[in-house]
Amino acid sequence: MQYYFARLSDLPEYADSVARWYFEHWVAASNPNGYVDVLDKVLASTRQQSVPFIVLALSQQTLVGAVEVKCHDDDNDGRVWLDGVYIDENYRGQGIARQLVLEALSQTRMAGFNRVYLKTKALNGGLYRHCGFKPLISPFDKASKTLLMEAHLD
Repeated sequence: MQYYFARLSDLPEYADSVARWYFEHWVAASNPNGYVDVLDKVLASTRQQSVPFIVLALSQQTLVGAVEVKCHDDDNDGRVWLDGVYIDENYRGQGIARQLVLEALSQTRMAGFNRVYLKTKALNGGLYRHCGFKPLISPFDKASKTLLMEAHLD
């Protein structure tokens, strides 16, 4: 099956679907009323030509995945983070996540950034290790049980 990638800013009609994925997967358990906040953040990426942006993976006209590139709310240092990698359950195990992450890195490089950071609960680096991410010197955050990783895009 063929997949293609596009920015949410070019296909804003998918914003609600992405927001629902993000809400259900990462927010609902801790904030059952937080859907509007998630939707607002997703919609903000449709108004940007640079960061933040969301890259979509599609099969024909079917949305199959998304990934967000953003600056963290508490960061003022210009670091760019990969976040919210999500693949629809019906499309997992087909290598789409890897392709989507690589596409997001390519678009981040084209936007003028040379490094991207992420946190993952896959303490071995998971798919991100296969996409060029390396653990940082102090990679393991014991409090949240996450691995901090960095990719150089130059």
